[in-house]
Amino acid sequence: MQAQQAKAKSQQRYLQRNTPNIDPHQVSPETDYLAKEVQAINKALVDTAIHDLPAYQKEVLYLRFYENRSYKEIAEILSVNAQVARNYVYRALTVLRNKMTSFLY
Repeated sequence: MQAQQAKAKSQQRYLQRNTPNIDPHQVSPETDYLAKEVQAINKALVDTAIHDLPAYQKEVLYLRFYENRSYKEIAEILSVNAQVARNYVYRALTVLRNKMTSFLY
């Protein structure tokens, strides 16, 4: 039993001496750079997918997500009823989702 405890203490001392003193919550520069690069690539893919949408789908996405308009407000702007506005947003998101899936796979 003492031999096991001595071995465990020895291993603990070894790990304390040989483990780098790095804060586990600190992000390394490489990780930060890679995350920014992935974010830039994803933004470019989304921009490309949005660019390919028809004008009315771009408009409803802009109104809904950039101007944070309600479906009722979108319907008034487009002179359609609220359900049609919901359908436009749904279809635009479906097209984007399909394009993004095809880009990634």
